[in-house]
Amino acid sequence: MISADPSSDMSLLCAEYALGVLQGDDRRRFELALAMNPVLKDFVMKWAHVFTPLAQDNASSSAEPSIGLFDRIEKKIGLEERVFERLSEHQGELRQAVVVSIATLQILRARLHTARGQSSAAGAA
Repeated sequence: MISADPSSDMSLLCAEYALGVLQGDDRRRFELALAMNPVLKDFVMKWAHVFTPLAQDNASSSAEPSIGLFDRIEKKIGLEERVFERLSEHQGELRQAVVVSIATLQILRARLHTARGQSSAAGAA
């Protein structure tokens, strides 16, 4: 049975098919399953119903992307890649910092627990 959860694999396949982005062997296999499974057909129709207004809004819009938009996107992607490269270069130090932070939190938690116990014991006396 197809999950009604939009994040399920089959629901995502139906959405990809409805959008026309499912390609190659995946598309051929899906079309075979679609021919035999009315539930899949229903899901594809539901997704098509969701996407149709979006396509109509986009088709009626004459908006053009701003000049340089794609250059800015490429620069941003490149920047993010460099950030991830630098983070991976310092993975050992980052891992060590996480361990130290967790240990510090555990010590603080133990001290807080001890302080609470002492204050409730003093209050009971």
